Amino acid sequence: MYYLLRIFVWLGLKIFCRTIHVNRPDLLKTKGPLILASNHPNAFLDAIILGSLFYQPVHFLARGDAFRKPLIRKFLNALQLIPIHRLTEGKENLGLNEVSFTKCHQILSSGGIVLIFAEGLSLNQWILSPMKKGTARIALAAMNDSVIGSRIRILPVSLNYNSFESLSKTLLIHFDDMISINDFSGDHSETKKMHQFNGLLADRLSAGMLQSAAHTQIIQLLISNHGQHDVPYLKTVQDSLNSAANPAVFEKLQMPGSMASDPASFLFHLLLTLILFVPAAVGWILHVPLYFPLKRVIHRKTTGTGFFDSIMFCALMITYPVYWLLLNIIIQPLLKNEWIRLSVLFMPLLGWISLYWKESFLQMRNYLALTGKERKMLNRMYPVNGGRASLDMIPGN
Repeated sequence: MYYLLRIFVWLGLKIFCRTIHVNRPDLLKTKGPLILASNHPNAFLDAIILGSLFYQPVHFLARGDAFRKPLIRKFLNALQLIPIHRLTEGKENLGLNEVSFTKCHQILSSGGIVLIFAEGLSLNQWILSPMKKGTARIALAAMNDSVIGSRIRILPVSLNYNSFESLSKTLLIHFDDMISINDFSGDHSETKKMHQFNGLLADRLSAGMLQSAAHTQIIQLLISNHGQHDVPYLKTVQDSLNSAANPAVFEKLQMPGSMASDPASFLFHLLLTLILFVPAAVGWILHVPLYFPLKRVIHRKTTGTGFFDSIMFCALMITYPVYWLLLNIIIQPLLKNEWIRLSVLFMPLLGWISLYWKESFLQMRNYLALTGKERKMLNRMYPVNGGRASLDMIPGN
């Protein structure tokens, strides 16, 4: 079931995420024993994406209350999820975590990969929360194992989204240097080692994250127009924009902030929007009856929880194939117009074109929202070579 579902997830992410950029893609082939220690900004979509990228199956810890119903528990176990209980779920459940910790150790001992979200809770924010003890506990237990202690590696994984609600989002994944037993001296107590581990992990996760509580529009802008630039470089640009740019400039932009780079790029996207207008409009019309009611219901049910993106992705994965199949069953035998029949048949492609059209329109819109002086200001802070879908889309290059 895991491998079958991963194929569908991979296909779904091609539409749900416009770009997933990994700074060191070679590490996706890393074999266990390996712990992926990640920040946790976007609920279980974080685990879905990382699990779909790594070549070797990934086991990951999930909130324990999701395992309460027997049928769901069986399904989640088949997907290689491991329950972890929090204090808010009741003190009586905390003892069950010992079973989960043992399970993680068994997976690592057999050469597996375990994904752990070091912050514990998931919050839709561009800030790293304090490290919980779970990651350090599992990692240090593995390091103390005589069999795998010298081989276990902990890979810090920093996730950077340009949006927590929009379709066709951009995600930058930053892998930092691995943590191993060689990073610790043997004369410290287990408590000091745990503290040292969390400090080291927090530093390496922070190094790969664009963080801000106040100027989140700048972060969205940088991620949306990242090109092939890695996060450490974008952090230097962020510092320049935070200190020198007028916040009112970014308030003019429609988030997540994609922009055309110059007049030539603007004309290119204008031409695209004209050429793709008809198929994009058809794609929009075909998807409206499913997408907007679903979005409205899920948004209402998940307000304030941080689960909108994750549940929206899973809901679309379940309902979209059924919706597409029903439309074809109903329309193909009834209508004789070949164009309509082909449109319904190739509806997923038209949906992708609709999202692409929206992206081109957003780039033009944000280009026109700024004055020539503001474009030059942004370009002066980020002078890079031209190229589509990169930070050099900032006007004025």
